[in-house]
Amino acid sequence: MGLIYIVAFPSVEAQKKAWKAFWDDPEWKKVKADAEKDGVLVKETKAKNLQATDYSPIREATRRRSRHDGKKLGNKDSNLN
Repeated sequence: MGLIYIVAFPSVEAQKKAWKAFWDDPEWKKVKADAEKDGVLVKETKAKNLQATDYSPIREATRRRSRHDGKKLGNKDSNLN
């Protein structure tokens, strides 16, 4: 067993963009390389997308964050606002 991250994204596209930015971040790459000086810490990663139920509090939290992120990015064409 390893680490499990449970995160919410407003869309699959947003998920892919966020994880790509994370893995491509120069600071993360340096920290990872430093941590793995004596060997690989993680052999593989897996992603599993879950669908929140209609009554899940995470649905509203994701909607609020989507509206905020769309405004923060200044995306005039966003349907998330």
